[in-house]
Amino acid sequence: MKGILIDISGTLVTSNGVARSTINAINKLKLKGIPFRICSNASKESHNKVISDLSTKLDGIDLNPNHVITAISSSKSYVTHSNLNPLLLLSNSAKDDFKDYSSDKTDYDSVLIGLSAESLNYPNLNNAFRILNQPGSQLIATHASKYFADKDNQLSLGPGGFVKALEYVTDKKAIICGKPSDEFFISCLKSLNLRESDWKDVAIIGDDALSDLGTSLPLRKVLVRTGKYRRGDEDKVKDLYGIYDTFADFVDSID
Repeated sequence: MKGILIDISGTLVTSNGVARSTINAINKLKLKGIPFRICSNASKESHNKVISDLSTKLDGIDLNPNHVITAISSSKSYVTHSNLNPLLLLSNSAKDDFKDYSSDKTDYDSVLIGLSAESLNYPNLNNAFRILNQPGSQLIATHASKYFADKDNQLSLGPGGFVKALEYVTDKKAIICGKPSDEFFISCLKSLNLRESDWKDVAIIGDDALSDLGTSLPLRKVLVRTGKYRRGDEDKVKDLYGIYDTFADFVDSID
């Protein structure tokens, strides 16, 4: 095993919090010398808030902020490098990563949509529709997950349905900045400083068969039966490497 890309919500952190076995498993990876990156579709909170919350939950783990890659940080990078001025359909916390972009501006040339109950309402979506009808405008999504595992351990609606609705009414294809975009996973893999020929020996682990494991890259796809996992999800994964009850069980299986 040359490296591991690890999901947060539903994999490291569940509705029950972080199990002691999860913390022990991360320490085992460090002792084995297996490099890992935490790669998350988190877009409800700012990148720094995600890192801060995770560091608190992983009590005693020295977490390198540079080893955490989120959909919101990837989206910020895309918007900045593309020199765009997007309408932000994001939570107030996620907007902290976009303080240089004033919500008072009306010369929007794009729309960025994330997981935000307060922003995904009819007036905002209609405004997004009008912006996207302008020539050259872009629809950008932090990710397009259909649903997520909520605090009550039930599934709740993700941003994917809203992204698909805007695609449908504007005839535009959304640019997905998070998982399962191959570009997102490639950025995570490059941060491991491995040769491209070694990528086939990198595991990617998560609870979402479609988003976490939906890449076309030749990685070792590992599904866990926590978070949003439901019976039969393993049948949705092409070239599944393995399925385990928990993240800790997977780490214990590594020779």
